[in-house]
Amino acid sequence: MSNTLAQAIVIGAAITAAAIDLRTRRVPNVLTMSVALVGLGLAAVGMGRVGIVASAVGCLIGLAMMLPGYLIGATGGGDVKLMAAIGTLLGPAATFRAFADYDAGGNRCLCDVGGIEHWRDSCAERQPVCVCAGDCDWCDRRVAHVEKAGNMRPHWMRLRRDQRGAALIEMAFALPLLLLISIGILEFGRAFQTWQILTNAAREGARVAVLPGIDDSMVTARVQEYVQAGVLDPNVTTQVTIQRSVSISYGSGTASGSKVTVSYPFKFMVLNGVAKLVASNTTLGSDFTMAASATMRNEN
Repeated sequence: MSNTLAQAIVIGAAITAAAIDLRTRRVPNVLTMSVALVGLGLAAVGMGRVGIVASAVGCLIGLAMMLPGYLIGATGGGDVKLMAAIGTLLGPAATFRAFADYDAGGNRCLCDVGGIEHWRDSCAERQPVCVCAGDCDWCDRRVAHVEKAGNMRPHWMRLRRDQRGAALIEMAFALPLLLLISIGILEFGRAFQTWQILTNAAREGARVAVLPGIDDSMVTARVQEYVQAGVLDPNVTTQVTIQRSVSISYGSGTASGSKVTVSYPFKFMVLNGVAKLVASNTTLGSDFTMAASATMRNEN
């Protein structure tokens, strides 16, 4: 199912990009960014063809494979970004195969079409009307001489001042850090939400524990009900610890209270995998046990 979904999105994105490119001669950033976000999102929730780490690596591979062609003027920037976005859906191996098929079957045709379009545009920019009599032949000869001189210049000299691709190279270096920041915001937001649910569940358990005639099974059942209502993972076991004789200090006196502690093994979805793109030995995003407790005075 996930493989079919990824293939459908790739085919739809490719057809859409081709149609827009034929009309406007550019691939919009909205399309490429949308495909990239969809690919990363599907990988994050486990509905993609590959995992989140492989999805990010596929994006980098698509970017790296297409970048040389962009630097020499064989492809456009939209093609580079589209290939990187498709890499999030296909993963590393399939992205490399897709690039090989593109380079073998379509790159030559694209270069030929680009050359024809460039020749037609350069012809359209010539002076349409001669100023003086006899200028037409001289203008044609001059334009031909200039074009010939430009074509005879070594290609590496023409690329010496060409700054195309600088933004893509910078993006390739910054992309892992941007992914880490973006996914970190989502993951820590989910962790904070889980901590709030556990805190409120501990309070609910403490409210029940202080009532007369309530045993530990009733307290545990109430805590489990609240945790399930908080839409936490039902396959994860929540541990409830109840202490019936806890001393509570208030002013100059003390009172007996009950303390309920709720422990939950929290797992980050993708943070650890993305963090390893920046530092391979990091423990950021590793699993840990989250705990929250509440204490209330016993009612006699």
